[in-house]
Amino acid sequence: MRPQTLDEVIGQSHLLGEGECCFRQIVRRGEPVSFILWGPPGTGKTTLARIIAREVNAEFVELSAVTSGKKDVERVIEHARQNWNLGLGRFCLSMRSTALIRRSKMRFCRMLRAG
Repeated sequence: MRPQTLDEVIGQSHLLGEGECCFRQIVRRGEPVSFILWGPPGTGKTTLARIIAREVNAEFVELSAVTSGKKDVERVIEHARQNWNLGLGRFCLSMRSTALIRRSKMRFCRMLRAG
């Protein structure tokens, strides 16, 4: 069973512990930020990203570099822009941001360069 909140995540206390740890600050502030989670498969990177998106009330969109391309990223960005312009963005209580997680960085960078 995957953790559903930061409190349920085991380990990584330097990132998730009580107090001034960076992911707790992100959730507490509820502000959109960019960050990179790196590590081997199955270590909880996507789960952690989902938890943070849920806790800051962001729409979560996941793309795989294996099955998606540049157009898919552009569609997600345009969708987020439309939400923002419609007042569904992030900087008031009723607004919502978009969290995009993209997997397999190396393949994705090559794909973007190729167009």
